[in-house]
Amino acid sequence: MPGKFSRSKRCTYPYYWKYYTGVSNANESAGKNKSIFMADELPTIYIDKLETLPAEARKKGVVTYLALQTFAQLEEAYGKDRARIIQDNCSNIFCGKTSVDSAEKVVRMMGEYKKDDLSHSYNESSTSKSVRKQYDKVIRVNDITGQKPGHFTGMVTGGEPPFFSVQTKEQHFELKEIPAFNRELLKKDGLEFSKEEVEAIVNKNYKRIIEEVDSYISEYCTTA
Repeated sequence: MPGKFSRSKRCTYPYYWKYYTGVSNANESAGKNKSIFMADELPTIYIDKLETLPAEARKKGVVTYLALQTFAQLEEAYGKDRARIIQDNCSNIFCGKTSVDSAEKVVRMMGEYKKDDLSHSYNESSTSKSVRKQYDKVIRVNDITGQKPGHFTGMVTGGEPPFFSVQTKEQHFELKEIPAFNRELLKKDGLEFSKEEVEAIVNKNYKRIIEEVDSYISEYCTTA
């Protein structure tokens, strides 16, 4: 396992890998309902073969959302080479205020554009002008590092235009109680499960999950 992960974080790897595998298997073939694979604070967890997920999942209608604070954290956790592949496979960029090093990477990822540079020259008898093509950065480092809270800059592949710079507003949501499930849980014979039977099924499945996770973790963690 590359990068710097503590023993406790290495122990959680099987759980995340099992979850990742489940998501991948659920979208194994094209034509399934579109879904999203989201990992917040990515450098704090380790998911094996993550660098292949964005490209492969995209073909099957799965959106991969990976969130992190800085690219330096990603390189430290996953190693420089794998971190670069993960970055390259993410075609859309949403960037808030970040470090100078991360901002420089975003500037390179967003690329350059061609513009006309107009110049004039004067002498005693005439005036002339010339136009030449030159490349300039789409965005500069200080445009990213100087963003206010809630302001994001980025790029959406295929967007018209592909680049954006937006200030988000604070939203207030009304808290509402989640309604109780009203769909009957029926047995094969059409009879409804009792409350006790449902609780027994849930507890059995809960214990099964714990046993599976413990089994995977035992392969990676040894007692001192």
